[in-house]
Formats: sequence, C-alpha cells, structure tokens
Amino acid sequence: MDKRGFGILETVVVIFILALISSVFANMIGDSLKKTKQKAMTYSVKTAIEGVRVQSILKGEKLKIKFYKNFFRVYRYEKGKWKKLKDIYFSGLRLKANNSPIFYPYGTVSNLFTLYVEKDGFIRKITMNINGKIYVK
Repeated sequence: MDKRGFGILETVVVIFILALISSVFANMIGDSLKKTKQKAMTYSVKTAIEGVRVQSILKGEKLKIKFYKNFFRVYRYEKGKWKKLKDIYFSGLRLKANNSPIFYPYGTVSNLFTLYVEKDGFIRKITMNINGKIYVK
C-alpha cells in the first residue's frame, strides 16, 4: 500500500477549481451588494420626495421640486414667486427627471414625473401619480 498523498498536478487542479468557484461567487455577491446599495439609495430619494409632500401638507405650503444631476432643489411659492427653500443632495447617484412636481397643501400634486436614479450602472425608476403616491420600479 503506497501512502504518497496527492501529486503536484492533482493539487494544482484542485486549487484552480477552487479559485474558479470563488471568483464566480465573489462576482455574484459583489453585484448583489451593488444592487442592494442602489436600491437603498433609490428609497432614500423616494423618502426625501415624500418628506417634501408631507411638509407641504403639514405647513400648508405650495412646494416644488426641481431635479438636478445629484440633488434636488425645493422651492416654496410665496407672493407670486418661487423662492428657493433648500437643496437635498445624494452622493454617488445620478438623477434624471422629465418634470418638476408641485405639491399642494391638500395632498395632490401636479406636473407628474418619472425620475431615473442611477448608481454603479444600475438604473431604477420612480414615478408619482396625481394623488402623490410614489412608486419605485
């Protein structure tokens, strides 16, 4: 009975197979983490937009959001003019919208919009209906 153990060729083949399997799983986990991060950031944008709507209702103000590359600007309607209220930034995201929604104190919204949120090559879409309900797709 010969107790030599594994030869160099068998050891190299096993190491190669393990490396291959590890790289496949590492890529899958990396993509999954990127998607999860992007989804979380999209929901933070959604929450910020909902916060503006709630502020409009609670304070009885007419508010407008204008989207830029990585932030949106909130305006308040005062004395017949839109005045800048604040900027809300999102680090690492790119925003692209087709419209600037206006929130009314009684809860509705005009200028419905579709907003695309991009992070690390993944794109998610946020839309809003006339009643102010926001959907993430």
